[in-house]
Amino acid sequence: MLKDNTDDDNKFLQRLNAALSPPRLVLILGLTFGLLWLIITPPFQAPDENEHFLRAYQMSCGKIISVWKGDAIGGYFSRRILDTVNDINPGMPEHPGVKQDIHKVFSFLKHPPGDETIQFRILPLFDYTPVGYLPHIAGLLLGKLFRASPLLLLYLGRLANLLFWIALIFLSLKITPGKQTLFLLIAFMPMNLFMASTFSQDGFINSVSLLYIAIVLHLARPETKLNRNRLLLILFLSLAITLTKSVYIVLTFLFLIIPMEKFASGKRYIAFFALMVFTSLLSYVIWHNLIHGVVGQVFSVCSPELQTKFILTHPLKIFQVTAQTFWAYKTFYIASHIGKLGWLDTPLPWWVIISYLLALLFISVYNGSYHVDRRKKIVFAGTILIGVLGVNFALYLLCTPVGAKYVIGLQGRYYIIFAPLFWMLFDNKIVKEKVGKIKYLNLAVLFFLIVILTTTTVTLLQRYYAL
Repeated sequence: MLKDNTDDDNKFLQRLNAALSPPRLVLILGLTFGLLWLIITPPFQAPDENEHFLRAYQMSCGKIISVWKGDAIGGYFSRRILDTVNDINPGMPEHPGVKQDIHKVFSFLKHPPGDETIQFRILPLFDYTPVGYLPHIAGLLLGKLFRASPLLLLYLGRLANLLFWIALIFLSLKITPGKQTLFLLIAFMPMNLFMASTFSQDGFINSVSLLYIAIVLHLARPETKLNRNRLLLILFLSLAITLTKSVYIVLTFLFLIIPMEKFASGKRYIAFFALMVFTSLLSYVIWHNLIHGVVGQVFSVCSPELQTKFILTHPLKIFQVTAQTFWAYKTFYIASHIGKLGWLDTPLPWWVIISYLLALLFISVYNGSYHVDRRKKIVFAGTILIGVLGVNFALYLLCTPVGAKYVIGLQGRYYIIFAPLFWMLFDNKIVKEKVGKIKYLNLAVLFFLIVILTTTTVTLLQRYYAL
């Protein structure tokens, strides 16, 4: 009888784990909370959402390259588009006391799609390529077919972005070997899901990067065979990453965790890696040649040329500035990595931030059948180091006054793509073997995420509406 009860318990546990598998939780939680946040987050209340919307809208009209007007670069938009961006909730960013008028939202949803009055507007994101906006553009084009209002176009772009993100996160978890729970937690960090449910490139770059990491981990397994299609896929993904955020080209170095023995020769291994780096760099050069000479015009308070000279004459300065910046703003970077929503004016309770970090650490150490050996950890650590310095260098060069003590514009969400690599550094085979498989882990993770995401939902409602 005892044996029968044990067998029944094991069968129940197997059915429960299957029903609550991480890929299924992506669909359940992504559609539930993603759609909810998409609706309750007021228009243009994510970082630079207004600018992303205008840049993607410009591209949806066939204008891939922004245009010059005198000394300014931007695009021409109908008055109704610009009125929607400017008038739906003016003064809300960084002013928690300003709430969204729901009646105003419904009113703007009924506006006609546009008018013949055309106005020029400067676009700070003129240098963004179409790649990171592909889901958004699809949503905009669909809306235009049905003559949707400008505000409805925004929501359709958000929806396309969210669905694309959910699809790629789902595929990532299906592919990744033994790190599904860790990747699930990283995907559903409130900051990550929030950006995926708004009109931003973050959802695209974070999901594509996670898929790329999952595929490389899979290809590094001894039993996985390489073929032309798989190699072309990681080449394509590395190009998409570079063309969306060029500084993340550093992820191409993850290819080095794939054993050389999987190739016919060492020369072919090196040749393919060189091809990945070369094509990524070439795509970056081609795009920026199309918009050559523009960056210095837009960032008027900075001088990339003078900053470059300063860095060359002080080659160790970037390391000092990075350390100073991280130490001075450490709590902000941690908060804005896990969840500091809106225009960084909607913080989550600190118990959410701390509990999420502890959950990530626990899962990193105790869970996952995939062993991260020393070679992988070295590649991961090197990629993180180069990537972090690259992000800091880019912002120091383009957004920071010459010789400044701190990097301007740095946010914790810029490091979300490195989160899987960072947490896999804590992988410990000995500890996992001692602990063994954790029963009811999927159920515990589901409960934890529901608590965190529900708390985040309440925070958003309290921030943006007079309840």
